[in-house]
Amino acid sequence: EPIPEVLRGDKVAVQVTDGPVAIETDAVALREARLGQTIELRNPTSQKTYTAQVVGRGRAAVEVSQ
Repeated sequence: EPIPEVLRGDKVAVQVTDGPVAIETDAVALREARLGQTIELRNPTSQKTYTAQVVGRGRAAVEVSQ
């Protein structure tokens, strides 16, 4: 079985998009996940958790406005 794109404890590059504005930040994965799955992440500065969708190896995305 192939290795998941994100493993627990990995540093993940997260792209956050809100309309036409996009920023990239880093987070820590709280579990493993494969492409397309939702994963729980922890902001290393604030220690707050949030979810994002895995979009590649070590990469995730969050879309703020739907």
